Amino acid sequence: MDSSNSSSKKKKCEEDEDMISNLPDVIISRILSFLLTKEAVCTCVLSKRWMNMWTTITKLRFIDRKLYYRTYISRTHFLNSVYRVLLHLDAKSIEGFSLSLTKDYDSYHINQWISAVLSRGVKELFIESNRKLDIFLHSLWKSQSLEKLVLDMNVCAVRLHMNGCAVKVPHLVYLSSLTVLELSGVTVVCPPSNESKNMCLNFPLLRVHRATNCIWLNVKVVSFEVPLLEVLSISHTRAFKSVDSQTVIKFCAPRLTKFSYSGFIAPIPDTVLLDLDLSTARIASANIDPWEFVRESTENTGSFAFELLKQFNNNVECLKFERSKVLAVAHDEFPAFGMLTRLEMGNVTGDILLIFLRNSPFLKTLDIQELLGFGEEHCNPENVPYCFISNLEVMKFGKLKGVEDELRFAKFALEHARVLKRVSFCHHWELRKSIFGKVKKKILSFKRSVSSPIIEFL
Repeated sequence: MDSSNSSSKKKKCEEDEDMISNLPDVIISRILSFLLTKEAVCTCVLSKRWMNMWTTITKLRFIDRKLYYRTYISRTHFLNSVYRVLLHLDAKSIEGFSLSLTKDYDSYHINQWISAVLSRGVKELFIESNRKLDIFLHSLWKSQSLEKLVLDMNVCAVRLHMNGCAVKVPHLVYLSSLTVLELSGVTVVCPPSNESKNMCLNFPLLRVHRATNCIWLNVKVVSFEVPLLEVLSISHTRAFKSVDSQTVIKFCAPRLTKFSYSGFIAPIPDTVLLDLDLSTARIASANIDPWEFVRESTENTGSFAFELLKQFNNNVECLKFERSKVLAVAHDEFPAFGMLTRLEMGNVTGDILLIFLRNSPFLKTLDIQELLGFGEEHCNPENVPYCFISNLEVMKFGKLKGVEDELRFAKFALEHARVLKRVSFCHHWELRKSIFGKVKKKILSFKRSVSSPIIEFL
């Protein structure tokens, strides 16, 4: 009996034992670094050992609202708490500093906090605000420890219908350790003293750059020296009012593998022009989705999209082009895509589609979402592209409406694609089942150059 009681007491003691407190200080500090900084500070009441444990954390994360109940913290209380943490922090270096703001604060305080963490060699800096904010620290652009920089002000930009964050950047920048740069809803301002209006950003280790709704002021040419850049994404999802400036953004990115551009192309002179030095790059995928600002800007949109396409001449493997009908206004010579194996088109005209196919001799997969016209003149055997004869294996048709233009191209492809293995047709949601059944019968009746390609109807 005594033995049984002793065993149960021992088991209870083991269950009640504080396993975390038995861990080394360095492990506890690491665990606390994953909490919100406010929660980490609250552990000081647990015991004498824990009183100053939070001062050794290396990741700081501040949010000026209660995360779970959506109740807000007073502005004064939040300011004081951030200053106290930075004052009492014992960590010699900081891995990350994250700041999420929902209220108006004097930009002076934000810049003071950024300066404090920069002086401790912060590696990752994340600032998010839905209020107006200015960042004017030159030391931010001299940091040799910073590896990741994220400035997310897009919510503020949507609310104000203009960019709510102005970031002052010197005309020469060199960040030796930066690998990720993400800017959203930011206006980059070059100092007026820069008479040449040129800005050079040298990031030798940068791998990823994403820019959303960014504006450049007081600068005509921005040059990114990014020899290791792999991912480049640029988006303009809002149309800004005129800023009476034209900025050319140049990227020297010989190792770029993934590119994406989407959004509005504002009428000149308000547009941002891209100049990509991709002479030695092998682009795995490029996604281009140009939006029209107004009807009058169709020509500008087409010209911009066409110039962008030309920069991927013979070095892109997978190309996705939405709204390719805008290219109808571009009359210059189309580039050749000697490495292209997969082509995805949004809404495309018959003329543009045939040009792409003729200029992509090694194409293996063709994906068309919406075909806008394919007349009898396009069905001439002289228009059969080389890829139909030698390489094209898979074709996909999305949003099939069963109109004559679509059926005409389907017939043209089935008759002339000699190595075709699979064809799939996905009907548009407006197409009735009864009509879709007739469309299927008609497609299945078409003559095929290949005896047994798999034909799917989805």
